[in-house]
Amino acid sequence: MIKSMIITYKMQSIWKLYEEFDKSVDKDDNKGAYNSFCDMVRGQAKVKEGMYNDFCTKLVRNLGPFADNSKPYRANPERCQILYHWVYYMTMKYDIPDNFIKKIFDDSNKTISVWNEKHVCPYYSYKEKIKEPPNIMKIFNFQFVMSDLVSILRQDNHKIAVLVGISFLNVLTYINV
Repeated sequence: MIKSMIITYKMQSIWKLYEEFDKSVDKDDNKGAYNSFCDMVRGQAKVKEGMYNDFCTKLVRNLGPFADNSKPYRANPERCQILYHWVYYMTMKYDIPDNFIKKIFDDSNKTISVWNEKHVCPYYSYKEKIKEPPNIMKIFNFQFVMSDLVSILRQDNHKIAVLVGISFLNVLTYINV
């Protein structure tokens, strides 16, 4: 039972990150800084004024260059990987140019690395570097919880293990639709 809660927690943590990444910046204290940063990047990337502003401000917030130092932003490989998935989905949904995204990442990481070089997410373009990004993202999500899933399925109480496995696959399907 505890193992099933761990898997549910891990799948929920992926989903919560997606929701966090996509949360509006309208009530964020740093909204003005995000907008200024995005205006600068748009100019450098030669993107029409106002284009992709919602995406840009969210990405800048998620990368953390304006994070409050009393609550340090902590990028880690898993968080960065899930952020890349979110970015890929947004680029597919809104046809956002890769050079614009790369510029946001590069400039944000320059700002972050001044005070904390360990906590940056380098940019990897799924469009350029990965042959089938949606399938890779599904594999990552599955791999993220795989060891816990295997241990649950090996439990003596097969009925519960199978139900947990089915529940897990339903959540995975929902996230990857």
